[in-house]
Amino acid sequence: MVTNDGPQLVLQQVGQQDLRVFDLLIRYRAEEPVAEALVAELLPAVEAKAGRMSPVGLYGRGDLRQELIAEVMYVAVRLPLKRPNFVTRRLMLAAAKRLARRLEREWFRQLDEWYRQADGASRQTLGKEAAEGDQ
Repeated sequence: MVTNDGPQLVLQQVGQQDLRVFDLLIRYRAEEPVAEALVAELLPAVEAKAGRMSPVGLYGRGDLRQELIAEVMYVAVRLPLKRPNFVTRRLMLAAAKRLARRLEREWFRQLDEWYRQADGASRQTLGKEAAEGDQ
């Protein structure tokens, strides 16, 4: 009989990371200087999530990573911490959701600006044609 400890080992590692992140979040909320350790612990997840997100206009991949880290630190103070189960996942999902909403607002702002510019250009063109027609 062949046994494979792979999936159980992965589950133990995920559990250990959640425990470390949970501990760091508790200490961060107690105003201990653990922000760098928290970011270092979550950096692989941040980079993976930023790689899957689509940058909008002014944002590049590096900017997305920085913005996602900022959102992680914002959510770290506000995320309900009843137990350490899936705390890394919950933290990343909440931070990514906030960033996605902000990117969507930026996209619509840029789209509105583009439409205003296009509308202004078409009005100028129509104004020139009307002036030429009067002559």
